Order: sequence, then structure tokens, then C-alpha cells
Amino acid sequence: MLKAHAYIRPRGVTMIGPNCPGVLSPGKANVGIIPAEVFAAGAVGLVSRSGTLTYQIGYELAQLGLGNSTIVGIGGDPVVGSSFIDVLERFEADAETELIVLVGEIGGDEEEKAARYVEEHVTTPVVAYIAGFSAPPGKTMGHAGAIISGSSGTAQAKKEALEAVGIQVGTTPTEVAQLVAARFGSRAS
Repeated sequence: MLKAHAYIRPRGVTMIGPNCPGVLSPGKANVGIIPAEVFAAGAVGLVSRSGTLTYQIGYELAQLGLGNSTIVGIGGDPVVGSSFIDVLERFEADAETELIVLVGEIGGDEEEKAARYVEEHVTTPVVAYIAGFSAPPGKTMGHAGAIISGSSGTAQAKKEALEAVGIQVGTTPTEVAQLVAARFGSRAS
């Protein structure tokens, strides 16, 4: 994947993943394995390092009558085709995206980088979820990039970084959907 990424990036090709569920704009396009029937068209942009949590949060949003502008699964591998920042930049420029849900997980510092980027460049509201609060330090959990070293890469450190820039962080996928619904008030979209 490093060779592929090095080859395509200078040619203006965007790589999502490499190990991810893909991209879905409900009712428009589906590139990958995201189950389109779980999602409805709407105004919530969703970017996630976890395929399974992408589906879960999408389902939770749909249960509350909320839809998605686009869902982007970026994966959690050490080779990063598209980062949170790459997708946040696109959602910020997208007139159909009125709110962004960022789904992170333990390991690395991508969520902390995203928090700094949101603070400096994103006016669209952001709500987040971080998986891995019960993961033991020093253990590899799931994705190859989910390694915790000391306090670096922990769910708590990521939560604190996101909250420090005004991003609400839900403790469960259900709570994230409820936070999104509260932002939209009684209007489902």
C-alpha cells in the first residue's frame, strides 16, 4: 500500500483506506462495502476509522430519522490513504453537510490532529465517538494502528483533545446519535 500510495498521491488520486468499508452518499453513490440500506440521505457527514462503528452509528442516526450526506470509512491502518483532516476539509466545503460525526479509536494521534484542525478550520458542528476506553495500555487492539504507548493514543487523551476544542464526545454510539439529534432539534433530516 505504501508503493500504491506513493504512486497515486502525486497524480491527484485520492485513496480511501486502504483497509476500510469505503464511501457512501445515500441515494447517489456507493464505493465499497457499506450497506446502503442502513443509511438514509440527509445532512450528517460521518467519517470513521471503524467499519463496524460506521454501520452502528449510521443505524442509530436512522432510528432517530436522521440521514447522511456522505459516509467515509477511512480505516485504522498505519498507512493512511485519507485522514480525518482530508475528510473534514471536504465536509466543511460541502453545502449538504450540516453536522459532522467523527468516529475514532485508540492508537496513534489522528484524532488529536483532527481536533486541532477543527479548531482552526471547521465551522460545521462536530460530534465525536472514541472506541477503546476499556483497552489495556500497551496492548494491540484490533487495527494495526491501535497501539497505546503510555498516555499517548488513549481514548481518554483523545476525548480530552476533542472536548478542549468544543467537540462533544459521546460515550456510546447511541449517545452520539442523541447528541446529533439534539443539535438538529426537532427537525430530522
